[in-house]
Amino acid sequence: GAYDGTAAGTITTGTGGVNTSGTGSTALTTSGGTTNSIVLGTAVGNTSSDTVLTSTGSITGAGTVSGNNVSLDSATGVGVSTTTRVNTAATTLAARSTTSGGVFVNETDGVTLATVGTVVNGAAAGGAYDVTAAGTITTGAGGVNTSGTGATALTTTGGTTNSIVLGTAVGNTSSD
Repeated sequence: GAYDGTAAGTITTGTGGVNTSGTGSTALTTSGGTTNSIVLGTAVGNTSSDTVLTSTGSITGAGTVSGNNVSLDSATGVGVSTTTRVNTAATTLAARSTTSGGVFVNETDGVTLATVGTVVNGAAAGGAYDVTAAGTITTGAGGVNTSGTGATALTTTGGTTNSIVLGTAVGNTSSD
């Protein structure tokens, strides 16, 4: 079944992960101040269904967020930097910051970057949008960081057959 957790404070995932062996959807939501973040101490979600993380603060940590459609929606950033990324295993990914901070994601295989629900890929207030994938990156509906003003970077790693397939707009005219 579905797992839905909401807190008026920070959510930190611990031993055993969250809904990793289930087949239902996973949702974690924080409310309140911008210090109420989601800290990924362990794995969250499963690849059989959708996973939605919504934070009034940031989304950080070393755990992997898995799902068919993964939505990472934060006020103050996803990941910390190019060396401290949020890990995902998603078929389709939407990640954004809405107030400040950048978006730094490491995808474990190929991924389509596209709007999931109301979450469009982008970073607020000049934040960088940086996704690295160990497979092909395809851009889909909604584009990637087109309304942001920060730099946009999409990088594939691994085999020489990994490509970046531009199905929609990527980046903006305000930055590199």
